Amino acid sequence: ECLSEEYAALVTAMGTAAFGAFSLQYLQKYPPASYTLGELGARFPRFLQESRPEPESQAEAADWTDFLIELATLERVYSEVFDGPGIEKQELLTAENLKAVTPEEWPDLTLKMAPCFRLLQFQFPVHEYITSTKRGETPAIPDPHITYLAITRRQYIVRRAAISEAEFFLLSCLHQGMRVGEAINEFAAAGLMEADQLAEQLHVWFKHWTESAYFTDVNRRDDSKVV
Repeated sequence: ECLSEEYAALVTAMGTAAFGAFSLQYLQKYPPASYTLGELGARFPRFLQESRPEPESQAEAADWTDFLIELATLERVYSEVFDGPGIEKQELLTAENLKAVTPEEWPDLTLKMAPCFRLLQFQFPVHEYITSTKRGETPAIPDPHITYLAITRRQYIVRRAAISEAEFFLLSCLHQGMRVGEAINEFAAAGLMEADQLAEQLHVWFKHWTESAYFTDVNRRDDSKVV
């Protein structure tokens, strides 16, 4: 029952009987190691990956099995973000804070990401499938479509946003701890956007990311904080 609650969208996609059979096999292979029910399904996405039949070729297109694995992966991430550390009691970086940063300081800044922030790439729009099931619908399995997601938690609600490949790339660089200037150089080298377009887009992105509470602080090169 705990597994079916955590993986409700997966139950819809697989069917109750098939999900029950996989759940039994999972618990036999990975018996509960904790009294915490929240950890019961922690390895279920990995179990599905391990149970996946080998594709006939590396070039084989993403299929239904891949969709199920990605669906389980996202549902687990939602659980982890909901139960994990958040930003509800933290002071957050604001647009006003960023205005205090001089143009000369920007390249040397390091942005501290929220502890509940996650970046994920999928072959299917699994987030849309989950949203549909929460509305009580039984959606069809979607066609493959490369999907980039930014996930966080605000006011104890897990929030997700579909983002562009360009946003995903730059946020990934910042998430790895790169300074802003280094991240922008990596982005420019990847050729995802023309330089003049990037300059305009950066302002829009940073404003949106700050409003979405992706960052909690900014460190200058001397380790002094902005917030």
